[in-house]
Amino acid sequence: MTRIFLTTVLLGGLAFNASAQHKGCSTVETGGNKIKVNFHKNDSDSTKSRGLADNYFLWDLGSTIKVKFLSGSPELQNKIFNIAREWEKYANIKFMMVKTGDADIRVRIGSGNGHDSYIGTVCKQIDKSEQTMNLDSADINGNAEFLKGVTLHEFGHAIGLLHEHSSPISGINWDKEKLYKEYAKMGWTRDDVDQQVFYTYNKSYTNGTKYDNKSIMHYPIMPGETVDNYVIDWNLVLSPGDIDIIKALYPMKGKRKNEVVRVNMQNFGGIVMQGNEKKAGISLFPSFDLKTGGKGG
Repeated sequence: MTRIFLTTVLLGGLAFNASAQHKGCSTVETGGNKIKVNFHKNDSDSTKSRGLADNYFLWDLGSTIKVKFLSGSPELQNKIFNIAREWEKYANIKFMMVKTGDADIRVRIGSGNGHDSYIGTVCKQIDKSEQTMNLDSADINGNAEFLKGVTLHEFGHAIGLLHEHSSPISGINWDKEKLYKEYAKMGWTRDDVDQQVFYTYNKSYTNGTKYDNKSIMHYPIMPGETVDNYVIDWNLVLSPGDIDIIKALYPMKGKRKNEVVRVNMQNFGGIVMQGNEKKAGISLFPSFDLKTGGKGG
């Protein structure tokens, strides 16, 4: 049997939806209970509460990010765009709405689509004819408060922020079996719930900061969803922690600190195959250019 040896590892990207119609992004609850349990009462860490981000998919500092709406009334488009620009106050990026031509973030507004977005520059890997963000008009029409919250949340994903409830230091004790049954009513599989609700990131994604239960990137936790009655109300405005983390990720002056080097494969030129008697097999030599961005260290 012929054995094949890969002498070079091909690098690929993973694109994934960030929120995928979680009920916390699609149903407005009123009169919900506030936080009942302090997870960090015995925690000596004095770092301010700040959120999670994927440094690998951040936009370059000073970027002008083009935003195009694929549907929705002009009035609603303008409302959403102006809300999203709140991130500009604290991040060294700018959003620019375009009506024609290519765009980095492409927003589809429609009933029943749920709310989701690709993470940061992952949207560059998506076909230019497809949306990179969905906003559900059934939820946001006529509800200014929720419109603001969901817009800030999804555009937070679009500039690299992750779900705060997925923090590895959140300490959330979900009632998993109960939630599996609850989400099954919405057509979710157990894998869907594991990925979108229960999944926790590696500690490297915390950027050395504490769990922020006030973050705009945190799903609400309704009564009965945890085994210890931990509840999170709707977060519909940026928290001080959200502002701190976005300032650190997109500083107005200077460079980012401890940035992960970003590597992109371009100009793939095929694979050369050569017999390798020493290894009693075949060696493959792929040809491509590697482009790096960001600062190592």
